Amino acid sequence: MIGTSLSSCVRDIVEGRVRIEDVDLIIAGTKCETEDDWIAVFDQYSKTFWKGISLLCEETVHTLRRRGKIIQPRVLGKDPLCSVPPWRPSRSLDIKQWEP
Repeated sequence: MIGTSLSSCVRDIVEGRVRIEDVDLIIAGTKCETEDDWIAVFDQYSKTFWKGISLLCEETVHTLRRRGKIIQPRVLGKDPLCSVPPWRPSRSLDIKQWEP
C-alpha cells in the first residue's frame, strides 16, 4: 500500500487498521530536512492527529524512516500527493515522479 498522509497513515498503523508490513511507501507532505524539523512535526502532531498515541506514532515514523518507506517530495522541490482516502494500492500509482 502507498500512503499519502504521514499523520493519517501513521495513526492507522498504530491503531491497527493497517499493518506496517503492508506499507510499501508513504508520500508525506512534510518537509523535514533535519532532526529538529522532525521533532517539530512530532510536537505539532502529538497535540492534534496523534493525541494520546504520540510516542507510538513517533516510534512508527522512526521505523518507517529506517526502512526507507517515507519520501518527502517537498524536500526535493516537488509537490506531494494528497488524497482522500490516504491509502492506495501500490500498483495504482507510479512513484517515479517523486524520486530524486
